[in-house]
Amino acid sequence: MNNARINLATDTWVKISWPEYLKLIEDSAYEQVRGYYYRQHMRLEMLPVGHDSFIP
Repeated sequence: MNNARINLATDTWVKISWPEYLKLIEDSAYEQVRGYYYRQHMRLEMLPVGHDSFIP
């Protein structure tokens, strides 16, 4: 994976290696994303925005 930012599909499972996943979720551009990893696949979910969506 290179340093260029890419548009990733959200709310769907995508095949990716564990090191690539770790590198991706550590990127500050993905602070508002919840990520999951299972059996060499990741899923990214965008967190809701707005005053009612505060998650402590």
